[in-house]
Amino acid sequence: MTGYIESTLGRGETVRAKVAVHWGVYLESLPVLVGAAMVWTLVLFEDLLFLVEGMTEAHLLTTVFAAGLTMMGVLGLIGSAIYRATTEMAVTDKKVIAKWGLIARRTMEQRLNKVESIVVHQGVLGRVFNYGTIYVHGTGSSSTPIRFVSDPVAFRREVEAAIEAMERAGYPARETA
Repeated sequence: MTGYIESTLGRGETVRAKVAVHWGVYLESLPVLVGAAMVWTLVLFEDLLFLVEGMTEAHLLTTVFAAGLTMMGVLGLIGSAIYRATTEMAVTDKKVIAKWGLIARRTMEQRLNKVESIVVHQGVLGRVFNYGTIYVHGTGSSSTPIRFVSDPVAFRREVEAAIEAMERAGYPARETA
């Protein structure tokens, strides 16, 4: 089964590099799951206290709140897994391609000669674990953020190398106004 990137390649176009979504995408759900674990600890502690007295309304509400937090965390993990499994990113010798989405699909294809800049944003965790958000700025278009890119600096270097290869081959790498 071919992916989106392979299905959109033009005649004679080759993939220079594919980029993966970093496992750090799962970190977004971590605070919710830690909060759920803390509330479940409180529920279990209350269970020990109420063995003699019976269940109170407050205990029931705490249990429902813990279950809700757990559900939110699990749904976040599922959403992250879907994003990671359905996102494709690549640099070819002619363009930058990104596709994400399971049912509804979003795509971004920017020809290399239209790329003005590639911006890399890495927070503290992104620097530590080597992931970040890439913004592809093209001429006459808005930028498209691609989140949780593994090794985003290498991705930017690969785009720059592809542009330089176009220039060496005699193609106008960037159009001037």
